[in-house]
Amino acid sequence: MDLRNPWLRLVGERLQKPDQQTVDYWRVEAAGLRHLLRGLSCLQCRAVVLEILLGLAS
Repeated sequence: MDLRNPWLRLVGERLQKPDQQTVDYWRVEAAGLRHLLRGLSCLQCRAVVLEILLGLAS
């Protein structure tokens, strides 16, 4: 399953482990930075989002 909005992408995945157990999980991806920043109107909001994204990347 793949759910998208302008800010995030939510991807449902199924993983089969070596012991043959199946694990279902959700993976969250941020939208592309350029697309994300284009959707924000104020410079202060953009700065906050950049700070959050840089914090998540480290």
